[in-house]
Amino acid sequence: MVLSEALGTLILERQEMAYKRAKKNPFYNEIRKNQLDNMEKVEKILKRLKKDERLTVRRYYEREVEISSIEVDEIYIQGFRDAFGLLMLLGVSV
Repeated sequence: MVLSEALGTLILERQEMAYKRAKKNPFYNEIRKNQLDNMEKVEKILKRLKKDERLTVRRYYEREVEISSIEVDEIYIQGFRDAFGLLMLLGVSV
């Protein structure tokens, strides 16, 4: 397995752990419930739009999710870099 694949697997595992922790957070659960409740309302609104307008809105939100996913990955990578940098600064061999 190459380094980038290993890092990707590690990031995915950490994201899954974070998701499990988030599910124990009452505020997170409240937000998720509100989103699920609003999903039906949003779908009704979207159905009122023309097909091309609906696609534009859906594509916009899909891209927002993709952007957020990339940003989360980059945050993890920066965290790894910072941790290794700190270890090296402290004289720990890595």
